[in-house]
Amino acid sequence: MLITKKNLLTLVENFLREEEDKNIVSDELRYWHKADSEIKYNFDWKVMGSKKIIPNSETDMVVGKCDQTHCAQWVSDTFGKDIRIGNAWHADRLISPIGSPIVSYASHRDSDFITESFMKRLNWCFDRINAEPKKTTMLDETKTIAKELIPDQKKFMNLKLGDIVGLFYEDSPNFSRAFFEAATGYTNMGYGSMETPGGYFVTKEGNTPWSPDMLGKNILFKPSDNFIKSKKGFPCNTHIGVVGAIHKGVPIIYHNVHKTVHAVGLNGINNSNIKIFWAASKE
Repeated sequence: MLITKKNLLTLVENFLREEEDKNIVSDELRYWHKADSEIKYNFDWKVMGSKKIIPNSETDMVVGKCDQTHCAQWVSDTFGKDIRIGNAWHADRLISPIGSPIVSYASHRDSDFITESFMKRLNWCFDRINAEPKKTTMLDETKTIAKELIPDQKKFMNLKLGDIVGLFYEDSPNFSRAFFEAATGYTNMGYGSMETPGGYFVTKEGNTPWSPDMLGKNILFKPSDNFIKSKKGFPCNTHIGVVGAIHKGVPIIYHNVHKTVHAVGLNGINNSNIKIFWAASKE
């Protein structure tokens, strides 16, 4: 007979009630029962981690293992065929049909945050990477830009179970790749397939939208009119995760780093190596 988690908790509750007066219930059993009653989960334990490791709202901890190497593949496999994730930096637009974004990329800033000088920095990065896409795989400025666009994490305190989150991951080697592929909409540093519409940059002379045949050429670009008018950045997050649990009302972000599943409570996220860029509801 299959014993569900609810059945198991009921059995434990009955056992505790019957044995309390006998004083034979271990402190460890009391601890796990109490901790488990304060948390809600979204996924099966086989997906999310070990039953002995219960995450909480204050910490960043390892909760289990998985078979997927890449974070986006793990999130995609977790949800199944109904949702397509793609690369982490294309996911914001690929999954948008599943629901309205809770927090759009860069919407945490006032519209005047994306200033002319900030646009020039974006432009400089784009020109540099386009000229040498196979060599410019780690441009420090792209990470600096991404870090400046991290929202106030308190904006995400109302996330729900199953919400998908685009993440800044401090240790990622993919900031330049995320920047350029998010801006162009193409995979493989522009040489691959088109995943999402680009349209963020056009040639300085002629206003021609960027295209793959411009790769490796010393062409000067500028932000497109639509990009300037939008006053928003593009989602160059290098990582992606999901709200896998709620502890005492606080969301816990689960994410995969090289086959190791981590759980980060939002009360402790400022001391972790990830931050949330955007979130989208699966409903």
